[in-house]
Amino acid sequence: MGAPVDLEITGFAAGGRGVGRHDGRVWFVAGAVPGDHVRALPEKDGGRFVEAVAVERLKVAAERREAPCGYQDRCGGCPWMGLPEALQAEGKIQLVRDALERVGKLKKVPLEPLRQPVPPLGYRNRVEFSLLDDRWGLWGRDDGERTLIEVERCLLQSEAANRLLGALREVGVPPHSKGRLSIRTDDRERLWLGVWEGGTRWKGWSDRIDVLLERVPELVAIDRISTSASGRGGRRIESIHAGPRLHVDCGGDRLQLSATSFTQTSEEGAAALTAEVLAQVDPVADVTLWDLYAGHAGYSRALLRAGASRAYACEADATAINASKRMPRRGLHLVRSDVRRFLEQQRQRNVDWIVANPPRSGFDRGVAKAISASRATGLVLVSCDAPTMARDVAQLVRDGWQLEKIVPFDLFPQTAHVETVSRLRR
Repeated sequence: MGAPVDLEITGFAAGGRGVGRHDGRVWFVAGAVPGDHVRALPEKDGGRFVEAVAVERLKVAAERREAPCGYQDRCGGCPWMGLPEALQAEGKIQLVRDALERVGKLKKVPLEPLRQPVPPLGYRNRVEFSLLDDRWGLWGRDDGERTLIEVERCLLQSEAANRLLGALREVGVPPHSKGRLSIRTDDRERLWLGVWEGGTRWKGWSDRIDVLLERVPELVAIDRISTSASGRGGRRIESIHAGPRLHVDCGGDRLQLSATSFTQTSEEGAAALTAEVLAQVDPVADVTLWDLYAGHAGYSRALLRAGASRAYACEADATAINASKRMPRRGLHLVRSDVRRFLEQQRQRNVDWIVANPPRSGFDRGVAKAISASRATGLVLVSCDAPTMARDVAQLVRDGWQLEKIVPFDLFPQTAHVETVSRLRR
């Protein structure tokens, strides 16, 4: 792509990268934070910007600290671990404000202080490790090349999960494996191990199971999840060791997790988001709501417990819908559907509030317009990506909604991820 360039890093950018400037262009540099002077190797030329990776620190930012994890400089999972949590918080507020102003073109935004409901370490209830032949670990960056970093322990997960890592290291991974290992912890600190395979059936795990169960008593279930080589055709889940299934709180109900269930990565974070959604739907009693991109309908369940009359939870994933059906709740209507199709079909029905929790890519095409065509008077938008949130909020504002409140949450310390809960009214 070109020769390395020496840069001073002056700001934060999405994805945990640092921002610098050279010859009139913006450089987004992985592995750099404000105050660093780095030698940056370009990886992608975007015309007005360049994506690069720091290959050498010429001067270290005064605010940097020694990261508590020895893999941090090589592993790509925690790009901000070298910064104190207070400076990380400032960076996350900056990322949200920049997205609203630069992407959404919104001024004087009602942005509240950052909420920090989870501890700085040990907060993740699931971590995935990639497998390559007989090695496994986390992907990192080294001089512009993608490298598998073999880790002994990950400080973002529980001690029990790290003991499982140690046991896996002791028994070894069968050779010629491809895919990933997934470790999940439930709200009772029980562990589940998912062995993902891609294309070919793995062998050699059966003689390792007894050792893993003996070394780690918290391990209660092991599943094999297989997909076709092309990634099409869905997933096949096979129980390698059938023990008690994992559960997690879901809007006040206990949800049995399937092998591929999506949940928030910490119980504290999920509880904080749910409490904020409840606080922003005002009044709660007797309202009818639509819960879009509902997942396991956690927000619907919490709002129904708080007094809502009825909730229509729209979710396209059959696994999530089927899991929710095992937990019936009065007033809850589960709808398996594409969100835009659901909104078009329900457009003439009465609804008071809409709660939407889209994926990182934000609203699907046409969803913002369809929301504006509904009869809802209030909207709560839960987002895990500031730029797509800003894009969607800006469209809603253009359609006549008023942005009343944005509450940012730090649910992923040591990273650049920031969650937001926004309230809009007609």
